[in-house]
Amino acid sequence: MLSLVLGIILAVTCMMTALMQTTGGVRQVVLNCEKSLQNIYDEESAILANLSGFPEDYFEKGNWAWKMPRVSREMRGLWLDVHGDHVHALSGVFVKDTSLVPAGQRRSVADGFRTILKNEILSAKGLQRKSGNRRIIGEARDLSLFVEDGDLYLDLSGHAALGNFYSSGSLTLKGSAVFDTLRLYAVGPLKVAGNVSTRYLEAYSGDLVELSRDFEFSGLVVAPSTFVTTMSLLPAFVGGRLVPFLWELQ
Repeated sequence: MLSLVLGIILAVTCMMTALMQTTGGVRQVVLNCEKSLQNIYDEESAILANLSGFPEDYFEKGNWAWKMPRVSREMRGLWLDVHGDHVHALSGVFVKDTSLVPAGQRRSVADGFRTILKNEILSAKGLQRKSGNRRIIGEARDLSLFVEDGDLYLDLSGHAALGNFYSSGSLTLKGSAVFDTLRLYAVGPLKVAGNVSTRYLEAYSGDLVELSRDFEFSGLVVAPSTFVTTMSLLPAFVGGRLVPFLWELQ
């Protein structure tokens, strides 16, 4: 059996080698494909360099000796569009003063984010539904919870891969828990205190947001007229879905 497998591998290798060495159409197709892929890789690198603030001629100096493809960038309201001939990247940007963004656009982004976040939590697998005020104190665990007609208070420690929490009243999260993904939705005030941290956050409050200075997160917090982020790139709301970064081939 092993001899048969080795024989097949050898035969396929010989065939591919012969095809690669031909001077006809197959070799040209391979070369064109290789060139096309290299152009895409170069543009992706150029876009990342552009977003990171490197000068256009930065990599032409020293040991790099690489001429970066030219890419264009333009603002689309809250979002930054960076593109070349083959690759198109759409990213959000950090806006310190949201009053500079038209009110209608702020409202549209916030409404879209709020709707999607609500659906993500309420359609989560294994969602638990409770009524009245709820207090949960202890070890963090993977949990999706909807509290109706009441406030939700969480004081958690430890680690959990996922936390989905929805409250029709206020939502308070305290403690030292670490989440991989954390989604918070409060119709009323939202408060995060203590040493909570998460690798990715989606949070919405229909009222006020209060975040502890020790709260570490990457992601987006939205409340009326408020966008809060610790990242220089703000996750972009694009095409009806929330994405941290959108790449597409043209």
